[in-house]
Amino acid sequence: MTTSARRLLLLLAPLTLAISAHASAAGETPAIQDGDRFGEARLAPYFADGKLRTARQRFETEKYAEAYRVFTEADDGSVQVAWLRALSALEIGKEKEAAAILQSLLPRYPALAPRIAWHLGLARERMDRMADAAKAYAEVPEGSVLADDARLAQARTLRQSGNARGALAPLAALRERAAPAWGVDYGASALFLAAELHAQLGEKKQAREAWLRLWSEHPLAPQAEDARQRAEAISRDPPTLRHQVRRAQGFLDVERNREGTEQIEKLLPSLKLPDALACEARFALGRGYRKLRQHTQAIATLEPVVGQCKEPALRVKALYILGYSASIVAPARAVEVYELLAKDYPGHSFADDALVYAAELRLRAGDRAGARAELVRMVEEYPDGDFRPDGLFRLFWIDRDAGEAAKGLEFLQRIERDYASAPDPIDLERSLYWQARTFADLGRKVEAVVTYERLLRSHPAGYYAMLARGRLGALAPRLAAEIEAQLPEVPAFLPPIELSVGALRDEPRFASAVELLRLGFPKAATDELLAIDRKALRTKGSLEPVLLVAWLLDRAEARRPAHQIARAELKALVRGRPEGNDAIHFRIAFPMAYRDLIEKHAKQFKVPPDLMQALMREESSLDPNVVSWAGAIGLTQLMPSTAQAVATKLKLGKVPPASLRDPELNVTLGTAYMGSLLERWGGNPALAAASYNAGPGAVARWLADRGDRQLDEFVEEIPIEQTRHYVKRVLGSFNAYRLVYGKGDARFLAMAPAKAKGK
Repeated sequence: MTTSARRLLLLLAPLTLAISAHASAAGETPAIQDGDRFGEARLAPYFADGKLRTARQRFETEKYAEAYRVFTEADDGSVQVAWLRALSALEIGKEKEAAAILQSLLPRYPALAPRIAWHLGLARERMDRMADAAKAYAEVPEGSVLADDARLAQARTLRQSGNARGALAPLAALRERAAPAWGVDYGASALFLAAELHAQLGEKKQAREAWLRLWSEHPLAPQAEDARQRAEAISRDPPTLRHQVRRAQGFLDVERNREGTEQIEKLLPSLKLPDALACEARFALGRGYRKLRQHTQAIATLEPVVGQCKEPALRVKALYILGYSASIVAPARAVEVYELLAKDYPGHSFADDALVYAAELRLRAGDRAGARAELVRMVEEYPDGDFRPDGLFRLFWIDRDAGEAAKGLEFLQRIERDYASAPDPIDLERSLYWQARTFADLGRKVEAVVTYERLLRSHPAGYYAMLARGRLGALAPRLAAEIEAQLPEVPAFLPPIELSVGALRDEPRFASAVELLRLGFPKAATDELLAIDRKALRTKGSLEPVLLVAWLLDRAEARRPAHQIARAELKALVRGRPEGNDAIHFRIAFPMAYRDLIEKHAKQFKVPPDLMQALMREESSLDPNVVSWAGAIGLTQLMPSTAQAVATKLKLGKVPPASLRDPELNVTLGTAYMGSLLERWGGNPALAAASYNAGPGAVARWLADRGDRQLDEFVEEIPIEQTRHYVKRVLGSFNAYRLVYGKGDARFLAMAPAKAKGK
């Protein structure tokens, strides 16, 4: 077993248990009652011993004839054995036997009923019983993970049975499906098949429209060019402007920004404002320019949209993007735009954001009074706004910068009062840290020490804990050491936990996932788990069912989605101390993925491994295939130009952008780049992280302006909001990884008081 595999086994204690010790006989499916606790025992595998185990092993190694024979010989009458017998029969061409088994299973095995119906349809289709196959596919219910495939198969078999008109009905909803950002494009397949059916029925106009919709709304689908040619064969008339605009928007929607903007640029002479389509196209073009960081072009494109287009949903978005681009190259105009947005659309979710951005721009221009007025308005008028805690903090910062920090404490205390129980503790942690920092600056040492202690005891794993550890170590070193000693190490092997089933009790996909895991189909179980409506679960008052979904995904070795759920939806479970059951939550939220690669290259390029692990967590959520809106690729989210520059320095030759999806290459280049930034900034992880996000040139400019500030102050004043938050997230994750997986004193990261630019 590799080191990486051993580390991944530590994500959850149950993974270290020998599941066969809890194995149950086939057919024993424990009933799940409301309020039941779900633990390792409920995942006991079927076929744990004897002939059935042998049969399952034969199936897993694709020796289907042997599997069928042994399952038949050892048939105990259970639905689980019947299911594997049917699958084995299908694999070896015994469709008639498979169909008979599946037909009998359909009413007896509700946990897998949609899958049974699907395979029954497949067996009948192979037997050339197309009408009967269509009936079986129709039994796959909407909401099943197989529903989209079943509707396509139902339409296909109805067509093959001679019922072309009837075949259109299963496609009605599916053909309206938008193109996905990734994965299978079912909408495109449904449109293509529908177009063929219309053509077969002699309905050329409908066929052409379906093919043109496919070409325009699903531009990256493999059928797109074929669809265009078929539409052209019916009529030489070019696609309408709407089709062409929609196609360009499709490229922008999947971050193919250059292609999308170039297509719309060609259409502009034919699009006249304030026509609705022209407004839509110009907005899309401005958005594309913004993504390409061509802010002057974005401003020129969006100004007419804001001035002439009246549709509220489009205009408010245009104002928002116009404000952003103007903030880069024309800050005075940006203030006007943001204030106009808040004035014209006070009830929109962008309004409080706009007031904060306007305040920040006024502050940069030296207009402290104007900035304060914007923030006070936002805080008072938007009590539930997501920017309110940030607005309160900025009011404190204005007072602090004016030498009135004691006065500003009121705003920090309001944050503590109003957001003490918020799922994400970052605002509370920031409030406590800067309260303590202010007390220390005012000579109120006892209050400073007490507040630092509160932060470190309650929230030891975040960015502000790193800062507090350094400050408290200077003020009260014995207390700092005592606090560390009282936080036990997270053991390598954690005791098993049980989680509440709660609202999952009546969720058919949950029952299917558990059954599939017990049967040994982790990929299918993952599909079922990811289809569960977790938002609905979160509204039922307990996070344990959502945690249970993440835990089961981890058991299915789907660690990336498990981690993404933990970090995005279960922040409340990792807001405290990594001990007891919470230690398991932390391990799900901070997995040691790709650790072998990280340790190999971190040593080579002199980067702390946990820092690189943290950077990857924040950059890509540990997904090697992710591409950002700006074009950054892979685990370490490298821009192709940066990657090529690093590769050239390492003498690795040409690096095509697609190759950055390869974890080995991506981690090599990303770690080398991070190592060069650490070297440039004397090992300072905050400056290195800021440079990784915004570029070392930007950091050099900021240091020239504010390098005499303390590092904690410097980070709070990073002028790019994204970079400011990024530095805190990366360093917070760095602290968490060290705390959860480290040993001894090395667990505790501290950032000692120092100026941003060093000595």
